[in-house]
Amino acid sequence: MPKTLEFLFNVIIWIIVPVILFFILLMTKKTAKDPDFAKEVKSINAGFWGGVALVAIIVIYKVGGYLANGFPNNPIFQGINLFWTFGASLVTLLLFTSKGTVAGNKTIGLVVLTLTTTSLYALVHYFLIREYNELLLSLTLGAAFGAMLHFASSPKSLKDFLERTQRIKGTIRG
Repeated sequence: MPKTLEFLFNVIIWIIVPVILFFILLMTKKTAKDPDFAKEVKSINAGFWGGVALVAIIVIYKVGGYLANGFPNNPIFQGINLFWTFGASLVTLLLFTSKGTVAGNKTIGLVVLTLTTTSLYALVHYFLIREYNELLLSLTLGAAFGAMLHFASSPKSLKDFLERTQRIKGTIRG
């Protein structure tokens, strides 16, 4: 039994959390293909590449400091904070529930920039730097739980999400 639990733990830490972060990054890039945001394609693309550039700037800054002071040698798992996890769940649930009332189509570029920066930096940080992995793990799993809670509590929102995904796939292939 301990080996099974250790295996499950390692799958969550090494596979599920990075897949969630990569999925967020992928969805921000594919937002430009969404017909609902056809007028904001330039803003979305600028937000995505601006987020990538911002992560490059942050990584260069951090590595410069580490070259002078030494790199941290922390384990990938540093614990999980339930307060941050359920806080991220609640915030994600509220954002998904508000659906466009918090940020309309005009601010989608800024939203894409924020999500791109956050998810890409979290991926780099999670595997390479490892200073705040407790916070990253808590927020990532909490946000994923909040999104799934929204879909579970509102079957129509899951149907809308899946239909939008199919439309995006259709525009990519077509």
